[in-house]
Amino acid sequence: MGNKTLIRGTIIGIILLTIFTVVMLVLIGENGWINQEKKNYNDTHVEENMEKQIKKNNKK
Repeated sequence: MGNKTLIRGTIIGIILLTIFTVVMLVLIGENGWINQEKKNYNDTHVEENMEKQIKKNNKK
């Protein structure tokens, strides 16, 4: 029974690790959901971003 438990635990661990990796890539990957939202925000808030950049440059 110990051998079956080890095999099941290993398979479940691999499946959970795979699912976790896919979820993280979908959220944080180069074209992930979070980066797309950041891009959409930056595209719609151009003036605000320009003001922040000017303030940053003036502080230097």
